[in-house]
Amino acid sequence: MTHWKKLIDPELLGSYEIPSDKDSIVTIRSAQKETIKTKGGSGSKFIIRFAEINKPWICNVKNGKSISNALKENQVENWIGKQIQLYVTTEECFGEKDVEVIRVRQFAPAPLIPLDPTDAISKIGMCKTMDELKLVFTRLTRPEQGNVDVIKAKDELKIILTK
Repeated sequence: MTHWKKLIDPELLGSYEIPSDKDSIVTIRSAQKETIKTKGGSGSKFIIRFAEINKPWICNVKNGKSISNALKENQVENWIGKQIQLYVTTEECFGEKDVEVIRVRQFAPAPLIPLDPTDAISKIGMCKTMDELKLVFTRLTRPEQGNVDVIKAKDELKIILTK
């Protein structure tokens, strides 16, 4: 079944894609200004991308402050690789009541067992083509895909393979 909101801005992360009955712990893969198309046109927005979710999320001021508080860090470059908890709630937005929105808990989730990225980086390093790299990366676990060192190895090899 398709939620009707998936047909409005299917390229962007929306509240309908986060479970409404529990928090979702996600790993920040990138946090930067990007030009992105929305139903209102295109423009420069503060976009956060997560290792566990393939869609970009437009981060507003309220969520930016919550992330900063949760991570005790104001510099977005230092958010990369860190985890936050997303949840869905309803608020009044743009004059409408009971609008479902994604919010960020004011605290960081409990730390996970540290991941040793050595094996994943080794697998990436053996790739000889972009197709191999794509296949290997998609077969990694979500925590491996979200690991900063693994992302760096993938991005560096991607530059070499596209020359």
